[in-house]
Amino acid sequence: MNLENAQNFVFFISLVVLSISIIAIFFRAVIGPKVTDRIICVNMIGTKVIIMICIISGVLKESFIIDIALLYALLNFVSMVVLTYAYQYSYLKNKDKASARRKK
Repeated sequence: MNLENAQNFVFFISLVVLSISIIAIFFRAVIGPKVTDRIICVNMIGTKVIIMICIISGVLKESFIIDIALLYALLNFVSMVVLTYAYQYSYLKNKDKASARRKK
């Protein structure tokens, strides 16, 4: 077994482990009791997919795939900012309604 085969084997094992963890995180997102749990799970899945893209880039020895990973990371970040802002807005709106009911 030469060094390249060993490296590809380690890459394959890491891709399998990441895939299994993504499936587990997805189930946690589905059964998560709170919206914040779901938001964090989506962010974790996005981060693991970025890592998988980088590993695939190493296996294929193609550097342009790293650009795809960077674009996906940017998309993941922007989506987390938007989801967090939307959740914070709805939370504060519901909190204001609840405090207005208590004052009556």
